[in-house]
Amino acid sequence: MRRIAKSNLCSNEKYGLIIQPGAVGDGILILPLARLLRQEWRLDHIDIMGHTEKMGYLQGRSDITRIISIDDVKLHQLFHDSDTFADNLLENDPIIDVFRDYELVVSFLSDDNGHFERNLAHVTIMTHAADVVTIQLIPPGDYVEHVAHFFMEQFISELPHSQVTIYPEVMDGPLIRPRPDDAEKGWAILEGAGVGIDTKQKIVAIHPGSGGAEKCWPLKNYQNLSERLKKQGCQPIMLLGPVEQERWGQLPADELKAQVPLLQGLTLDEVAAVLSCCDGYVGNDSGISHLAGGMGLGTVAIFGPSNAQNWRPLGEKVRVCEGLQNANAGWATVEDVHKQLAYMI
Repeated sequence: MRRIAKSNLCSNEKYGLIIQPGAVGDGILILPLARLLRQEWRLDHIDIMGHTEKMGYLQGRSDITRIISIDDVKLHQLFHDSDTFADNLLENDPIIDVFRDYELVVSFLSDDNGHFERNLAHVTIMTHAADVVTIQLIPPGDYVEHVAHFFMEQFISELPHSQVTIYPEVMDGPLIRPRPDDAEKGWAILEGAGVGIDTKQKIVAIHPGSGGAEKCWPLKNYQNLSERLKKQGCQPIMLLGPVEQERWGQLPADELKAQVPLLQGLTLDEVAAVLSCCDGYVGNDSGISHLAGGMGLGTVAIFGPSNAQNWRPLGEKVRVCEGLQNANAGWATVEDVHKQLAYMI
């Protein structure tokens, strides 16, 4: 017996799902695609299935309607051999209900044999006809555009019947909007940190970490930059996440704390609130840099080995310092970074 999609019973609204199990930056880089789906595919709701601790803050701040925990969904069965999957799938299998509402599913999750995509398409057919599109995360080595364009180009090429095209407006304006209570929450965090933050000065957030140690500008450079900002009459603050705390240990944190207000252990939700109160941001190729740029903050992103052309943070006020022509071990100099930041604060 054919089942009818639940969304068709309840309303005429259109639902889409993006499966993205990646890190913080990956979640932000798909926001132009989400905006494209809202504007051109006319989707009323777009959900992300991913890791809630890395993407939960996007709900209420972006074009994403809801975050579904990928850990709560038994997606592993979709990797089974697609030749036998349908024969073993029960009509009341819970995996069917997971995709019941969606008329479009865009997946960044796949396997080399195509089993996941074929099984996912079969699951949606159990209740309704839905489009299923698989998108590759990494562009070819000779790709010269931003990966956000790469994602949208793949989506359009996979749906030849679609009239969707990429318009420049999709990339315009902040991708991440503060929630109504973000400023109040952010100021409360800054004022209650007990680390002597002068909230009357222009505040520049500094995040010296990244998921990869090789992506990190030397810590001494960030310390020198902080001193320059203080002499300029700005208030630098430094954000340290669990990766930096584990990598560096307590000694560097104590040294930094004596020099600059240090905020440690904030959730991404709290980081977004704090950034909404800031006038500028400096960081490495990291998820927090993507967050700052996506919020429209004046952002200087320092790149080392990564391809900034493909992976730079999105945002109208983002400047990239690669510094590959400088002698400082391939990094941009403190002078270069400070000069770029000074243009925007």
